[in-house]
Amino acid sequence: MTSNTVVKQSLQLVERLTDGSIRHILLTDTSSVPARPGAQYALIDTSTGKSPEGLQVKRKGSSLIVEREGSEALVEITDFYDEPETAFIPQAELEGSTLLGVSVTSETPVIETAANGDEIIWRGSTDGELFTPMNVGLGGLGLGGLGLAAGGGGGGGGGAAASVLNTVAGTIVGGPVVAGNDLRVEVYQADGVTKLGEAQINPDGSFSIAVGSYIGVVIARVVNSGPSADYLDEATQAGKDLNAELFAMEVVSQPNSTVTVNLNVISTLAYHKVQDAAAGGVPTATMVESLNQAIADLFGLPSLHDTAVVPTNGGSFDSNDGLTSGEVYGAVLAALSGADAQNGGDSQQTINDLLAGLDVSSGTATLTESAQGFVVQGGEYTSTQTGQDLTGAVAVVVDTYAPDFSSGVTASAIDENSGSGQPVYTAAASDVGSVTYSLKAMGDHALLSIDAVTGAVTLSGDPDHELKSNYNFTVVATDAAGNASEQAVTLGINDLD
Repeated sequence: MTSNTVVKQSLQLVERLTDGSIRHILLTDTSSVPARPGAQYALIDTSTGKSPEGLQVKRKGSSLIVEREGSEALVEITDFYDEPETAFIPQAELEGSTLLGVSVTSETPVIETAANGDEIIWRGSTDGELFTPMNVGLGGLGLGGLGLAAGGGGGGGGGAAASVLNTVAGTIVGGPVVAGNDLRVEVYQADGVTKLGEAQINPDGSFSIAVGSYIGVVIARVVNSGPSADYLDEATQAGKDLNAELFAMEVVSQPNSTVTVNLNVISTLAYHKVQDAAAGGVPTATMVESLNQAIADLFGLPSLHDTAVVPTNGGSFDSNDGLTSGEVYGAVLAALSGADAQNGGDSQQTINDLLAGLDVSSGTATLTESAQGFVVQGGEYTSTQTGQDLTGAVAVVVDTYAPDFSSGVTASAIDENSGSGQPVYTAAASDVGSVTYSLKAMGDHALLSIDAVTGAVTLSGDPDHELKSNYNFTVVATDAAGNASEQAVTLGINDLD
């Protein structure tokens, strides 16, 4: 008889969760798995996609034991009898993400108690004959504690299952993809290991990958297979070879549906935050949907994947007539291209810098001030290089910090009768982007003026201590996003009489 070690090398325990995601567990890596609420389990031979013959299923305390008859256990599903909605399918067939076959549950009756006290609830044989409650104890009159499992685990009748074909389609944007690129996309199940399909990228950056009947979280990954230019960089307007790992995550939730994904730096940020939330486990649909939306909100987008990107250098971008959601998406990606350029062209470093300053809490994503600076300054760089005005659009979306004054609250005193039109103070405030200065309409503002760019404040008239011994004014510093801070200043006049 073939040893259990050899048998285990070709077997996987397939775990299908209630959200439709699937985990494939190698039996060479583990001998026991804790039951999860509502999950379906089956042993699948990787060479056939079906369960092996000759299995025996028995109860041991709260665990379900699966073994080859007369041999040691192949796997133990612990706490199985503590989870009434959990099922094991002894003779299953895996089609995409669907497990087909008759299942046993915690309600399935014992068909035989062995001499050693083992409670056997299901037994098969190597010649294909099944010894179950259906043909041993019930005379073919009913299914007892057995149920037909297909997909979500609901009931079902006989006959062939309806054909299901789901598709993952989308576009890569790091700037428009160019003809001759050497990119492809691979799509995986939620575990990030089980590949559902792959496809080369079309010259326009689009792709479409059939994933069969799989329902659940999907992970799309860009693979760069050579040194050729892959896309037209927004900041430099030159062809660039992709030098970053791009990912996206979405959820296939309905049969015979097409799920659209955008693959870019922003979708990659969302992917990493989902993986952080999963903490080494398998991401859930709720996790993916919530974090995708949080990242979309952060960058002023209605949706991360349902919004079609309009690249700034794709021919249809126009910042002069207001920005559509797709143009906002394109403007932010162009700003990140500018950040790449300031990182020496290293796109992966830009992603790493942003992730270091990105936090998601209670469904809201935020960037630290320094991380906002990468984006805003990147937008300014791209604007300078291309002549497009992206600064305001990007800053409004990303910048949430007001300028910080470094100049003091007291101007150096000046002598009376020292002349009109002289500079008396220079305002200075730092921000992640550009700053403009103004005087607040209060105090002595009407007697002074300020240069909006340099912050230099000028006294209009000739000072006279006897008429006015000091001047009070408030400087307002405003950034491109409209965030503003104020600084109250006092100017003293020296008495020379």
